[in-house]
Amino acid sequence: MKIPHYIPIDQAVERYSISRAALTQAVETGKMRAVRVNGFVAVAEEDMKVLVVELDENLVGKPIRVTEAAEKYGVSHANLSRWADAGYICIIERRYSYLTLDEADVKRASAVFKRARKETGSATQAGWVLKRTMNYFK
Repeated sequence: MKIPHYIPIDQAVERYSISRAALTQAVETGKMRAVRVNGFVAVAEEDMKVLVVELDENLVGKPIRVTEAAEKYGVSHANLSRWADAGYICIIERRYSYLTLDEADVKRASAVFKRARKETGSATQAGWVLKRTMNYFK
């Protein structure tokens, strides 16, 4: 039996770009294991990896056009545009003929959506999972 590795909640917030409130809620609802050590809360790191998709720091601020992102990450142009309008993906530039997005956000949103679609078997349900998950990162 593998013993879980716990990290302080502040470290988890920083490392996984997720809000403290979201982590607290995940602990309270039983989605994450946590322990209290010397008055501090620590969460199981393996649970963090299931809860969130890490932000690719190498791609933060790197512009990618919607058409290229759709092809590269295997999600529709329409979904990417909706996700950007909803604030899940940072818009770097919007012009009449094209939309440029932050590639790190595109990668994370598409990974969350694909994993949720695989687990639920439904694109609609995956959209709801994406909405709840991406709200953690705001």
